[in-house]
Amino acid sequence: MERAPSVAHPTCLPRRKSVKTKRILASVAAVGTSVIVLSGCALPYQSQVIEGTSISVAWNDIASEFNSASASGNNVANAIPAYIANSGFNYYNSTPELLLQEEFGSYEKTSDEPLTIKYTINDAVKWSDGVAVDGADMLLSWVAGFGYFKNADGTYMFLHAAPRDDLASTLPTVDGKTLEFSYDKAYVDWELNFGVG
Repeated sequence: MERAPSVAHPTCLPRRKSVKTKRILASVAAVGTSVIVLSGCALPYQSQVIEGTSISVAWNDIASEFNSASASGNNVANAIPAYIANSGFNYYNSTPELLLQEEFGSYEKTSDEPLTIKYTINDAVKWSDGVAVDGADMLLSWVAGFGYFKNADGTYMFLHAAPRDDLASTLPTVDGKTLEFSYDKAYVDWELNFGVG
């Protein structure tokens, strides 16, 4: 025997949405979609420096040395303060995009075969003691970073974290505040491979 629908059991009744309810839901969905789509057209937040304010930065590890390229100092705890405190030929902006640090100097690729790069430091660039940074400083950085000098036992003279003696083997030419050298082979990250500081 079948049971007939009753008021006590409304779940037994077939449900029908009214046309009005469907239209309201469709309108709400259309408005919500429009809001999401149009929010992508809004102007991004523009950062600004507010006079008289400061920013405090904390780090949970202690910096042990300021030469983050050395074998003992190549770690995040040393690299972050060194990156913030020092200057160089380029830097990453917030995009991130690699940009030339024009206040420090310039570099240009002068040849593709072999890959040859010319670095020039601006006249105003000085070490913290006031001594000008020049080609001799760049040459010292180059011989350490490219593992040019080795001890009698074959170990590297400078304790660079990752000397790349496989990339360039011919000493650069130095002229005042300019250094130019050629790579032995193509190297895609040449813009990040050399620096002073």
